[in-house]
Amino acid sequence: MFLFLSKLIPPLVFPPGGNLVLFVFAWILRNRRPRLAAVLFWFSALTLYAVSTNAGSGLLIAPLESRYADIDTGSAPQAEAIVLLGGGVIAAAGKHDEPELAEAGDRIRKAAALYKGGKAPIILCSGGNIDFLAGAGEAEAVSASRILQSLGIPPAAILSEGASRNTHENAEFAWRILNARGVHRVLLVTSAMHMPRAAALFRHAGFTVIPAPGNHLGGWGEPSLLFSLLPDPQSVANSKAALKEYLGLAVYGLRGWL
Repeated sequence: MFLFLSKLIPPLVFPPGGNLVLFVFAWILRNRRPRLAAVLFWFSALTLYAVSTNAGSGLLIAPLESRYADIDTGSAPQAEAIVLLGGGVIAAAGKHDEPELAEAGDRIRKAAALYKGGKAPIILCSGGNIDFLAGAGEAEAVSASRILQSLGIPPAAILSEGASRNTHENAEFAWRILNARGVHRVLLVTSAMHMPRAAALFRHAGFTVIPAPGNHLGGWGEPSLLFSLLPDPQSVANSKAALKEYLGLAVYGLRGWL
């Protein structure tokens, strides 16, 4: 039930879905409670504008991505394994037999570069599918493994964990596999914005974690003031991802997983 609600509720709360819900309530209440309807309407409109700008999304992203600095592949510390979290691939499914890199595909590049740089002898790909979202496609971990092999990583150096459905399960299932091999010190590869939650979960599971963030959304140079205040669909997506991380940190903390 927790998994189902964790996927159902965010689209109805975070932008733009949450704003649409407020607009609907404002329309329903426009005659019986006009003042409340006006408050809901303007709150929804103003927050939707704020999160749809580069300036607004940047304010949400920065505290998450600045928690862990990027590490240069050459100077990264040694570890016993590299753990690559799902989200970097579009798993093979439906009409498509070959996986493709997703927006967060930099995770794949980062893991491959760390391995080729001799920073760890194995890569554990972690990530499965959620049936009610992705159907019966290939597990993300399997697709990530296939892409890593296409980048020259030998199959013998790749482990796949394709049962986990969220970050908590990523950490728990990775611990079962790697602890059995005596592996505790890991380079953790995931998106910079996701790293605070992921690193906390992996430490809670028992790992010594070396964060190796990739897929940075901020810090690439800012547009001029005018363009930073103009609405942009990508800013909405970035804001939604950041808000999801803040909620995830709060919920996972309340559940005692961090």
